Amino acid sequence: MIDNIVNLAAALALVDGDRELLGELVGVFLQEYPRQLASVRDAVERRDPQGLRRTAHLLKGSLGAFGVNPAFHIAAHLETRGMEEDMAGAAADLTKLERASEALREGLLQLG
Repeated sequence: MIDNIVNLAAALALVDGDRELLGELVGVFLQEYPRQLASVRDAVERRDPQGLRRTAHLLKGSLGAFGVNPAFHIAAHLETRGMEEDMAGAAADLTKLERASEALREGLLQLG
């Protein structure tokens, strides 16, 4: 079910129930999230905890527009890894984030 991935009620609440505006928000997200995800990937590959904290935080904010979802939780975990300078499991978390972000993308495409 789509609500396991996209919290439609939370997303609509963010835009005061305006479905057209939600569609625009989805469009912007779908354009921007690949770049944000690539920035997180780059920080993980460079083993840059400050970069990971910053880029995961930005992606988390974008993901949060669609309610608390699995990708949001993983981005938050990566942000914490960056804050704590704990890069040990960041690559595994990145793989999880990529899968969850793709599931969110597919769920958002179903909204349209």
